[in-house]
Amino acid sequence: MKPHVRLRVVNFDYLRQQPAKHFEWLRIDANDNCNLKCVYCRVDRSDRIIEFADLKAFFSENVTAVDNLQFGCGMEPTIDERLADLMLLAANSNANPSDVFSLQTNGLSLHRHDLEKFKTAGLNLLSVSMDSANGETHKTLRGGSSIDKVIRNLQSFRETLPDVFVQIMAVVTAVNVGEMESLTEFAFESGIKKVFFREMEYLPDSRNIDHEKVRDLVVPAGEFQTMRQRVEERFRGKIHLGFLNSEFLSDYRHKADSFSTPPVD
Repeated sequence: MKPHVRLRVVNFDYLRQQPAKHFEWLRIDANDNCNLKCVYCRVDRSDRIIEFADLKAFFSENVTAVDNLQFGCGMEPTIDERLADLMLLAANSNANPSDVFSLQTNGLSLHRHDLEKFKTAGLNLLSVSMDSANGETHKTLRGGSSIDKVIRNLQSFRETLPDVFVQIMAVVTAVNVGEMESLTEFAFESGIKKVFFREMEYLPDSRNIDHEKVRDLVVPAGEFQTMRQRVEERFRGKIHLGFLNSEFLSDYRHKADSFSTPPVD
């Protein structure tokens, strides 16, 4: 089985020691920080980065081929001024993907980058995190964000790179589960191709979160499925839809971690 791996600052040395692989998914966080404080985010942060030369060596020596490549996963790639050049580095290496070349971003700093370099690298999917079309709800869940800035950056991106498939990734919580139809309506009217709905996971042993607040964000039993039914009934055939419940995400996370982190003795 070809692995799904998230390459990060914290596991880079471990993955460098592994034999070269053909990756089904290689997700890269070349920086270890973010410009937002999402209320449900449990990821440790630092100012560390994977150096350009080190990433080049990884692509050359630890990668035989990649089916799908993504920049950004748990961190925010657009705060790294090297982003476009890192994408070009991948495109000119064994990591050049045969299928999907994706950027996952919160969209707030997308305007700071050379989109023509994104095009040259072969970017074909932009996934933007947006939890609501309502600015206050979005800001409540994604502290430090501005829905107006994100929308402006999305519009500019689509004008510059109209052939790139653009999707929205929404984390569904008890706060916004009732707003997913309006978010999908926004996406449809804006010409966005797909909306992915991810049910929020609550992990009791998580660090970096306010457990009382996050427990209150857990979607009540049955409401994610009810939301799915409403959205599908209204928008099926109009826009692509994807739904990932918390059980699926937990299982996928464990499988990806088995390839990405050292085994526990």
